[in-house]
Amino acid sequence: MQCPSCKGNISVLSKTANTWGKERFCPYCNEAIEIYMTAKGQAIIASAFMIIIFMDDLIESYVGTIGLVIFACCIGGYLGLNSLSLKLHTKRS
Repeated sequence: MQCPSCKGNISVLSKTANTWGKERFCPYCNEAIEIYMTAKGQAIIASAFMIIIFMDDLIESYVGTIGLVIFACCIGGYLGLNSLSLKLHTKRS
């Protein structure tokens, strides 16, 4: 992910991105940032899970029940991580 202010690269797995319950600051420019999931990303994840739900018999016949669960988790995780973005943090009153 890129900082919207300085365009510095911030990893999803970095300490900056994984501070829960605290304000996050860019390690390069020290601007307050927020991690959010885009609406497009949410729609892609929802549609992927709907396809998996409707095709579960076909997928399950090839890989079994455990394979179906692992497949769904991998697809959801991949799509979820790729739909995260950063934006500048705005103070809420």
